Formats: sequence, C-alpha cells, structure tokens
Amino acid sequence: MAASSEETPTLNRREVLGLGLSAGGLVAAGGVLAASDARAAGAKRYAPAFDRLDRYVEQYMREMNAPGLTLALSDADGVQRVVDYGFEDLERRVALKPDRLFHIGSISKSFLGLCLVQLHEEGKLDFHRTRSKPGAGGQSRSSARHCSAARR
Repeated sequence: MAASSEETPTLNRREVLGLGLSAGGLVAAGGVLAASDARAAGAKRYAPAFDRLDRYVEQYMREMNAPGLTLALSDADGVQRVVDYGFEDLERRVALKPDRLFHIGSISKSFLGLCLVQLHEEGKLDFHRTRSKPGAGGQSRSSARHCSAARR
C-alpha cells in the first residue's frame, strides 16, 4: 500500500488476505462513510487492518457510486466483524442499519463455484468424470467441468 498523506490509501485483496482476513460477504448497494460496526471479541488481532480497510471501502464506494455497503469478515474461528457503511436512503440521509437486507445478485455463482472446488478438494467430485443422462434424441454425456463452462 503506497499513498501520500493527501491520497486515499488503497488496499488490494492480496494485502487483505495477507493480513489473514477473508471476505465472508460483500454486498454493495454505497456514498459517505457512516459505519455501524460489530466486532467479535477475538477480532483484536485484526484491529490494525480495520482502519486501512475502512479507508479502502470508502474509496471503493466513491468509485462505484454506491450509497451503502455491508461488509462481513470471517476466518476459521467465525465472523470477526460486520460493518455497515453509508446510507440505505441517500436522499433522506438514512444511515444503513444492521438489519437491512440486500438482493444477493450474481454472487451466488461464486458461492456455487467455491462449493464445487471444496467438494473436488475433498475427493467428492471429479470435474472430468463424465456422466450419461437421457436427453432429447438419445443419451448425452457431460461433466461438472463441462457444465460450469456452459453458461456464464
């Protein structure tokens, strides 16, 4: 991370992961930083990263023109921090509240992909093994790899 005192610092995903954090969820909806913040007792070990991460999120929200955003951070011990940034109603300046729900959108494809990779790593799914299934005009053969590449 390189920034002068006048620039908004940047933090890339590699730096976040290098700090031992994993993004458990990031749902954008975003403007001005107005955060509510809930931290797990064990999250103290990540505290040095939180200020940098908050500045990165604020910059990201400006660039994406997002009025509000909720960020959840987790590690092997569970959820470490959940933060609400910005507004759910920008015109009325109503701050984003922790109970606000967002549409999940296309992120579900990433969740499915991650689940498939985990099953593969556990030896429960072979991406290249073909399976026969009845189809129009006879049998068709496909694999998990074929199916995942078929639609984007």
